[in-house]
Amino acid sequence: MRTLISGRSDAGKTREVNQDSLFVTKMKVIKHQVCMAVVSDGIGSFKDGGWASNAITVSAKGWAEDTLMHSIEQNESMISMTLKLNELLVTLNNYIIYTAAEQNITTGATVSILLVIDNQYTIAHIGDSRVYKLGNAGLSILTRDHTVIRNGKTMLAQCIGNNSNIDIFNTSGMIKKWDMFFVCTDGFYKWVDLNKLVKTQKWVVNNYLLNYYKDTLFNQVKMTRCTDDISAAIIKFI
Repeated sequence: MRTLISGRSDAGKTREVNQDSLFVTKMKVIKHQVCMAVVSDGIGSFKDGGWASNAITVSAKGWAEDTLMHSIEQNESMISMTLKLNELLVTLNNYIIYTAAEQNITTGATVSILLVIDNQYTIAHIGDSRVYKLGNAGLSILTRDHTVIRNGKTMLAQCIGNNSNIDIFNTSGMIKKWDMFFVCTDGFYKWVDLNKLVKTQKWVVNNYLLNYYKDTLFNQVKMTRCTDDISAAIIKFI
């Protein structure tokens, strides 16, 4: 299978500062095809939420270029990769809490990570960003939102950088030809037209068309009442 990837993070049509952050890459390690996508949404009610989201994606990039490559070279299992992703999130959580206290700032961010090695994937996730999979069975959500309902309002219950006790959601599975993944923040999935997303993806057969497809979806979101940052990484296997 070939892997098509595309990603975009946008402040949207009303905000001056983008508090989202995104990292997406594909690489070949020995004989293995590897792909990784990370989205992080800085908590909008926190003045320095964007600092946390940026710290997360920068650290994820470093992890991919160092720990991940070494683990693949050592032929470690996907279970081992998942545990190391969880260790990364725990370390990041402690680092952001410590730094925020030291600098007297209020910060925090959600994070969704999708790691693909050959025909297997694993996910590590905290918050209400999401990973979707579009396959033969249709569109499904692979992550579980860490949210609670209080006084009729949906509130975020978990994020990186706010509490020393974090509950990381993990799931894993196999990839088939023509599967498509969306790793995105709520500014994307709450406003994109899911019917158009499903119907129009069939003609995405190269990177040029994937970029066009992604930009079309972003333009659709910007035509709505969305006032949030918008971020999404899209991966298709053909």
